Amino acid sequence: LGYAPFQILLLAVVTMALAQSDGRYRPPPTRASSGDGRYRGGGDGRYRGGNDGRYSGGNSGRYSGGNDGRYVHMDNKYQHDDRPGGGYTGDAGRYVGDKNTGSGSGGGGGSGAGGGGAAVVPTPTIIPAPRPTTAAPPAVPDPTANLPKGRGTGEGGNGWAIIRQEDDVEQDGYHYLYETENGILAEESGRIEKLAEEDGLRSKGFYEYTGDDGILYRVDYVADDNGFVPSAAHLPTAPPAPPYVAKLLAFLEANAKSAK
Repeated sequence: LGYAPFQILLLAVVTMALAQSDGRYRPPPTRASSGDGRYRGGGDGRYRGGNDGRYSGGNSGRYSGGNDGRYVHMDNKYQHDDRPGGGYTGDAGRYVGDKNTGSGSGGGGGSGAGGGGAAVVPTPTIIPAPRPTTAAPPAVPDPTANLPKGRGTGEGGNGWAIIRQEDDVEQDGYHYLYETENGILAEESGRIEKLAEEDGLRSKGFYEYTGDDGILYRVDYVADDNGFVPSAAHLPTAPPAPPYVAKLLAFLEANAKSAK
């Protein structure tokens, strides 16, 4: 069959119309204008906005700061403003009220400087009482001041020989004595005696030696039911008891007797 050109054109239009009826949206073709805000790539791929007030970067699109972005210190030195009349004009005395209280005629018809102000009463200076001084403690006497000089060396630990020794043991007691080259001398004796409650051993004796200071030190002692009781000129002694201690002991003793 041969077709006329008109029939071929009509067939093509119908074919295109059927192809457009596939259910898809196709916007109408319009020509883009330069002022519609759409992106249009330039020759270098950079963004160039329209003339709508939006930010437009520089040529390279990079941020260009000030000089080099570094902190520049401004050395603004302090300048004192010494204006006339700006300094303190008060006197060097104590403050006794407002020094600017009106001068001339004051309130209530007074005249003269500060006529309306009250009279200033000076405050008396209070001098604190002196603190009581503490008396110095009494000097402690030297217990070795009246001791004799020893005949020993005051040295030990060198194997000094014993120059005298006595050792007696009896049925109801004992006695011993020894003396060394370096001046050590000791003697003690003991006996079975009647003590406070029952018979017991009572010992007494002494020992002496020469100290490093060359002084002879001697200690006499007794040992019985009261324990070891030494006595010597160089040993410290307890101070006398205060009077209230003696009264307290007497009171306790009297009450103990009345309780029995």
